Amino acid sequence: MAAEPRTGIKNADEIVTLALAHDLTVTVTSQDRDTLTSHVVRIGMRVPAAYAGTELGRALQNETVTMLWTVAKRKGARGRLEDAVASSAVASRKMRTLAAITSAVQQLGRDAAQHARDTAPLPEDVVDAPHAVYVDGRQAHAGIPATHVRTIVKNRRSAGRLIHQDDQGAIHCDTRRYAPLPPAAEERQHVRIVNDGPTEVIPTREALDEITAAMMQPQVKRTVKRMSASKSTAHIVYRDGRTVYLRPATPGDTFPAPAERPTDAELTGDIDAGLAAYYAETFAAVADGSALPVRADMIRPGMDVIHAHMGQTRTVATVTAYAGPGAPWVRPTWTFRSHNESTTGSTFPPDMHLMVTRASLDSVFGTAPALIRSAAENAAALLGEGEHWMKHFRVFGRDPRTEIVDRAAALDLIAWAEREDWQCYRAQAGGVNLESTTGESSYWLEPLSEEQRAAEADRLRTAAAREALAEHAGR
Repeated sequence: MAAEPRTGIKNADEIVTLALAHDLTVTVTSQDRDTLTSHVVRIGMRVPAAYAGTELGRALQNETVTMLWTVAKRKGARGRLEDAVASSAVASRKMRTLAAITSAVQQLGRDAAQHARDTAPLPEDVVDAPHAVYVDGRQAHAGIPATHVRTIVKNRRSAGRLIHQDDQGAIHCDTRRYAPLPPAAEERQHVRIVNDGPTEVIPTREALDEITAAMMQPQVKRTVKRMSASKSTAHIVYRDGRTVYLRPATPGDTFPAPAERPTDAELTGDIDAGLAAYYAETFAAVADGSALPVRADMIRPGMDVIHAHMGQTRTVATVTAYAGPGAPWVRPTWTFRSHNESTTGSTFPPDMHLMVTRASLDSVFGTAPALIRSAAENAAALLGEGEHWMKHFRVFGRDPRTEIVDRAAALDLIAWAEREDWQCYRAQAGGVNLESTTGESSYWLEPLSEEQRAAEADRLRTAAAREALAEHAGR
């Protein structure tokens, strides 16, 4: 990035900074003389591409503020404003004070922002397709979603910064160009959802034919109760009870089918015991095993996500993933349940967990035999690694009883608690909590600390040595 123009004179540089903040052009021409240094500062307006070569564009080029500053070549010398002129295509006026110059620069900035807004494209004008990003003519990224480009257009338009769209639909701002990547006609796809059912990806030609038939063909129009459409998106309610939603497919709508169903560990990712305990305490479905924390970047259309506060499930309609530049994110949208409810969604970091029902995982990936586990397998998955555990038995109103048990005894205890419909979940402090349905008694299987493991190992070695000694003495 080029260095900002500077004069070294405080008052002049403050005006230069103000002009740059208004996105004005600033040029500084310096000249050394025998006894002083002069600086000519020229502030102008950026001409929108739509006005280039027009009378208005030439008039805007003549809207300038020019200042002459000098500073003597002696120690302690201050900068001096020799002259300042505000010019336009029809007149010019001299300015004697810094306040007048500041006011002229601010007015120039406001005029430039208004012209930029008048000529800027609307967010709706952005081509609904992934974009490639070119910086100084060289491609830097590919596959930037259209929603990201629309946000850039909206923000720059609101801030009064220059941005324009060329005849090919590319968005230009400063040294960047966002060029749409149009797919081949036979590759264009639409999403079709019937009665809040699963997402179906169909060719765009079929979707447009259905929209056209519902709007134009008399035989089909008679079967339509109500309809709303914009461009290639439509919401059609038929008289036979079907509700059809059609919209262009995005890269997040289609995912390659996995060769095999992802394991729970792949869906969940790295999750510590404290976070797992929090999910189990917050979501009853996670505690009873009917739901699983799934990373946002593993979310797929058709999954049922449990709402944290309302406890309701919402079916994922689309998933859009953004990898950069900047922080990556994943944005799932939920399928609406009625015609007067909008399709909404949220944006999450890729490693954030959403609670997904196992039934919907079965419908998306197919039933996995590995998920149908015995009580012993469930207990082993809940207990985790470790050969010995500290068992705390607590009864309301009594002192807890504590003893060290081996892995087999801990697994038997968990399996028994699950058969008795106790609540079994990972404890926030580590280990496993087992709580009775009445809440009067509970177990806590606590992992042993390093000192406890060493002491238990010494105890086992001593016990083994005594048994060997007794067996030898018996012979």
